[in-house]
Amino acid sequence: MNDGDSVVVGTVRNVHNLLSHGVVGKSVCRTWESCTLAFPCSVNGLFHDGIASYTHFHGACLLVFSSFVRNSVVLAVYLLFSVACFFTVHEHYPQEFYQKIVGRKLCLDGQYVLDIGTGTGVLPRNMYQYGAKWTAADISENQIEQAKILSKGMDIDYHVVSTEDISFSDNSFDVITACQCFWYFNHETVMPKFYRMLKQGGSILVLYMAWLPFEDEIAGASEKLVLKYNPNWSGAGEKKHPIDIPDCYKQNFELVYHEEFTLRIPFTRESWNGRMKACRGIGASLTEKEISMWEQEHMTLLEQIAPNKFDILHYAAIAELKRN
Repeated sequence: MNDGDSVVVGTVRNVHNLLSHGVVGKSVCRTWESCTLAFPCSVNGLFHDGIASYTHFHGACLLVFSSFVRNSVVLAVYLLFSVACFFTVHEHYPQEFYQKIVGRKLCLDGQYVLDIGTGTGVLPRNMYQYGAKWTAADISENQIEQAKILSKGMDIDYHVVSTEDISFSDNSFDVITACQCFWYFNHETVMPKFYRMLKQGGSILVLYMAWLPFEDEIAGASEKLVLKYNPNWSGAGEKKHPIDIPDCYKQNFELVYHEEFTLRIPFTRESWNGRMKACRGIGASLTEKEISMWEQEHMTLLEQIAPNKFDILHYAAIAELKRN
């Protein structure tokens, strides 16, 4: 854990937040806009039809399990100090990624910025040094609590609210950012809100990053193994492409800039295994036994095809929409 990133967790609060997300019978709902996942879990044969949420911070993640066993609630809290466990790509944008934003003269001193789907505040925390006044929102109270802890000493105004329900004053912001979350929104609902909250000439900045399985041998081999265990996984096969902007934005916004560029992100075998384990094709879909089998096979695969330290080829995409 990095200096200054110590975390004090209120167990009761986190459990309450977790149980606030819906579980009906054996179905589990994914309702959070950030990287947090809810998924079926079974731990040592004790937990069935439960849910688990994990909250990421530097070098650690909190897992809270909730399950109904013989009509009683069984709770367990696991604090895991290993970035290899459910590694978050959000925390590992390279400096080049942020410099692209600065190069567009966005999120700088004198500007008011709203980050939607902020999760643990990765974007405002890493861009804070450039002087903008940041407001950040996420639907998950748990994520926002962690964001506040990780933002100690920074003047970032955090709010727990879904993007569809967000309601700041007219002409409040120079920039609205959406990093790794833009496609989750109901755009017919949120577009008019963005238009209203932005100042004249303000911008929506959409950001995205993903690995390239057809261009990177290790990423491609890992994806094939995920598909072996979960053939229905829809997250495979990413290719470099511009961010798709829904048609409803065309009336009130102009796409003034887009760029797609490649990046090499450093990993170890353990951290890459953790990154792949956190994808929806594994951690959000498989049973504990299946995850264990996949992980064992994946680590064996990495020992055969990858050195202990290596880079994975990613691409990043940026799209800037300017308010008419």
